[in-house]
Amino acid sequence: MTRMIRSIKNGMSLLFACVLLLGGLAPAVSAAIPTWSEPIAPKTTTDVNKAWTVTYSDTIDASTVTADNVRVVTESGAPVKTDAVVEGKTIRVVPVASYAPGKYLLYVGPGIHSKKGELQKADIKFSFVVAPESEAKPQVIQSIKEGSVQIGGQQYTVTPQLKELFSVANKNALKNASVTFTASGSQVTEVQDLYLVNGGDQIGEQVLQGGGGKIVGNLYVESDYYHVRNLAVQGDILFSEIVTEASQPTT
Repeated sequence: MTRMIRSIKNGMSLLFACVLLLGGLAPAVSAAIPTWSEPIAPKTTTDVNKAWTVTYSDTIDASTVTADNVRVVTESGAPVKTDAVVEGKTIRVVPVASYAPGKYLLYVGPGIHSKKGELQKADIKFSFVVAPESEAKPQVIQSIKEGSVQIGGQQYTVTPQLKELFSVANKNALKNASVTFTASGSQVTEVQDLYLVNGGDQIGEQVLQGGGGKIVGNLYVESDYYHVRNLAVQGDILFSEIVTEASQPTT
């Protein structure tokens, strides 16, 4: 009986040693770390079935394109069902069902390889907005009251982050300005593009106070002698050819 116990113990010791040995030989697995490309300006579309196309310099190995490395999520992080169609050097990201109006994030990568086996280093990440048709076209700001603004014939409230931008103090700076925006019901929640047309003159600049607000698209300055303060612009600041005197936004 004593010999049997000793034999079992020796067997267990041998088995335990084998497990340790096999564990030591197993390769370490690490997740790929994204190497994001340069920031891409947010896009706005009214196409609820919009297909986004990413183009590479080499032909893509379709077997490396998966639902994990090509995906779309809502602003809150909820996944959206999409198909990734590989066509030569391009990947087209197509929604399975129509997008609802709102903000989304598109991720492409990491782990995508070319047919040569080379890792594609420029992983893509950018946001886009699916806007109702009426909100995607620039609409004129018709009047401003404290806490509300009339755009395109409709009265809206604004979020706290946009309250100073759409304040009475900016009434002249925003006179006849146009805007594209996202709204939740009757509240403006995000400004995509802003078009400024009522500048100042040589006697005095027209000052627009952003109040720490943000434009997720472009700022178009189409008149002289504008001074924009404390307004973040994620896209581009574009000056009309007629503009000779205008300043970049400052804090």
